[in-house]
Amino acid sequence: MESVFVSVVPHLNSEKGHLQSYHQSLKNPLEKKGIEHLVYLSKTATFSLPIGWFPYFHSRGRSPLKYGWNRFLEFSKLFLNKKQSCLYFLESFGTLDFFAFSLAAKLFLSKKNRLALLFRYDLPFGRPSGKVQSLLFKCLKRKFKKNLLGFTDTELLRTWFLQKNIDLRVVPIPIGSSFINLNFEASSPNSEEFVSQTLGFSIEENGQRPFTRWKILGKASKLPENEEVKCKATQRSLEKICWWPGEPRMQKGREEIKKLLELKDPSIDFFWLVTSCAVPFPDTPRLLKIKDILTPIEYQEQFFRSDIILLPYDPCIYKRGSSSIFVETVIYGKMPLVKQGSWLSYELERFNLFELIINWSCSDFFSHLKQLTENIKVLEKLKQMQEAYKEYHTPSNLVSKVLSHYSVEI
Repeated sequence: MESVFVSVVPHLNSEKGHLQSYHQSLKNPLEKKGIEHLVYLSKTATFSLPIGWFPYFHSRGRSPLKYGWNRFLEFSKLFLNKKQSCLYFLESFGTLDFFAFSLAAKLFLSKKNRLALLFRYDLPFGRPSGKVQSLLFKCLKRKFKKNLLGFTDTELLRTWFLQKNIDLRVVPIPIGSSFINLNFEASSPNSEEFVSQTLGFSIEENGQRPFTRWKILGKASKLPENEEVKCKATQRSLEKICWWPGEPRMQKGREEIKKLLELKDPSIDFFWLVTSCAVPFPDTPRLLKIKDILTPIEYQEQFFRSDIILLPYDPCIYKRGSSSIFVETVIYGKMPLVKQGSWLSYELERFNLFELIINWSCSDFFSHLKQLTENIKVLEKLKQMQEAYKEYHTPSNLVSKVLSHYSVEI
């Protein structure tokens, strides 16, 4: 192939999070366009690398000067070894990374190459590092002109760049993730092997199997047909699974989840709260802890078995920053609950889903949540949002949007 799309991800070293799946999802849509996809990532990568993925970048050392020099040499070698023009898609980079990238590109790349910079969060333009990056944008712009573009997966961040009068065109693109698979067939809801491996306990422990999907379906024929069993089955069918996914960090709402478990709201009996076993929460009757790190299959399994996704992300950090988990929640048809003032709430407001932007400190949280799950209008609006997201947030659309903003196909 003559055309090459190069993902440059210096700090990608594990399957944790969405960074690895994000770039993996680009391969098929690029190949359909006749474009080869290469990925250069950290030498400390701990997962099995697909074809076209290369462990290339050293990890950060103690000396910033030595680190910056090594990065410059790595980028220089990368650029000099490419005979044809490429599109370099740079993500997950710090100031030193970008300085080394810019200097090497200025010296060793022809202006026919395309440079794409992916931004997920605000840049610290009030600090020295932010001012350095702003100067580097101008430096690269002089050489590459329209072939230098910034990309972001949030309209709020694009607006922020415009307000800062930065000499860089930044355009919005979709969020693509290989985790999203609507044709995925979950294994048997009563699979004892899956439950014991994922949840870390036997489904027969204490004579109970917590999730409705895992304790009634497929087992009813083996239970005695009496009114008591029917009553319990009816009660269990009303139970909802609330999952707090991802790493149990403070900025993702750890304190809010902890307070939910301390509520005396009787409606909590209609819900199960699922968190990572890495969370230092005391055991409570309605809390279930699952494995800290899920495989892609287990991750999809958990999404399919959940009803509500708890996303009380800190608005200060996620004011303009996107969330792949939020996008997956909507596309999978689950109900997201978020805080006011974040990008997540901005997205819900676009579809008039103000009901899902909630007060996380109210004493009747679960009573309110029970009403939300029964609100037909909310469910209909969520369905409309799901259809819009399914059409927009795809790897194919992401690739098409990126390529369409360059004057000539690579």
